[in-house]
Amino acid sequence: MAKLSGKMRYLQAKKLHNNHARRLVTASALILVILLAIYLLPAIHLVTGLCLIAYQGLDEWCHLAIPLGIFPQKKIHYYTLGIQLGALAMGLITISQSTQIILQFIAPLGCALSYLYLQSSDKAQKSLGIWLIGLVLQSCGWYEAILLCQTNISLLVYLSLTTAVADTAGYYVGKNISLYTSKPWPLVSPSKTYEGSIAMCIMPILITLITAPHNISLSLYIGSLALLGDLFISSAKRLAHVKDCGSILPGHGGVLDRLDSHLMVWTMHGALRVFG
Repeated sequence: MAKLSGKMRYLQAKKLHNNHARRLVTASALILVILLAIYLLPAIHLVTGLCLIAYQGLDEWCHLAIPLGIFPQKKIHYYTLGIQLGALAMGLITISQSTQIILQFIAPLGCALSYLYLQSSDKAQKSLGIWLIGLVLQSCGWYEAILLCQTNISLLVYLSLTTAVADTAGYYVGKNISLYTSKPWPLVSPSKTYEGSIAMCIMPILITLITAPHNISLSLYIGSLALLGDLFISSAKRLAHVKDCGSILPGHGGVLDRLDSHLMVWTMHGALRVFG
């Protein structure tokens, strides 16, 4: 029995090590490709790439609606295509009219509808409320990222890299340091620790002080927003009883598993720019 238990622990440790290795390889490859694209490709190609990533994220979010009981599996492709075309239409209207229609109109309306559904005692309506919030988050987040890609690429790089560092610090600190036995978010993300959450909030400030002290005001909210985005997607996955939103990125899962924190940071940066 002891030998069997020891073998199981060995296999679990090996699996965890392999997963960490895949995460590191995937993250390193993504950073290299993104940096090369930023410095070598014209802006139109970057915008096209971001649109393709956004479409993949919307596809994953629509498929998450199946276990949430919102969309039937047989017609999921029609719903997904409709939402993607709707997002494209809103983006084109926004660009052509030089307005902030997504942030000024769509986001408040979506949040209001989501709030009404969340107030319901029915589980299906609560699921719909969470899913609608996620749809608003993606619409605003991707829009802001694409806008910054065209107008202020250096700011987009700063926000994205700082958020990635916060996310990575939260993951590895949480995995390797555990001073408290209790968990801060047991109902939403049971594996997340106090140490990992604190690391996510502090790391952007430390990185900014070293690399870009003129952005210190931005760094004050990046960590907490990154944590909020992580917890939101985790809560949706937990409600849907799935581990990952997708499988396109080895060791990470889907696009939303990797960019959950980024979408929240991009969205709130856009909201502060428009309403602040």
